Amino acid sequence: MPELAAPDRSSPVSLVAITKDNLREFLRLKVAPAQERLVASNAVSIAQAHFHPEAWFRGIVPGAKAMLLSFVPGDGNPEAFYRRFGFEPTGEVDEGEHVMRLAF
Repeated sequence: MPELAAPDRSSPVSLVAITKDNLREFLRLKVAPAQERLVASNAVSIAQAHFHPEAWFRGIVPGAKAMLLSFVPGDGNPEAFYRRFGFEPTGEVDEGEHVMRLAF
């Protein structure tokens, strides 16, 4: 888990700038090997952001009332895994990815 500043309790979510000082911690966050084809690695996403002037990337410290995630449907997708933790489908499909929600 990245060494992050304490969340701002007045805000539902705290966003931490990814810097040279905390980059390695964010790069250590991984998905299961079987899911690697379903999402870009943090390293790839961070590298891509450096080549897009409109990109504004941060690490998230949860303090929110709900969490949304999405996945690409198909063999090996993580839907059953997410359901085990209480995520439920929203019925929304965003750019081909199915959206799920977990209320806190």
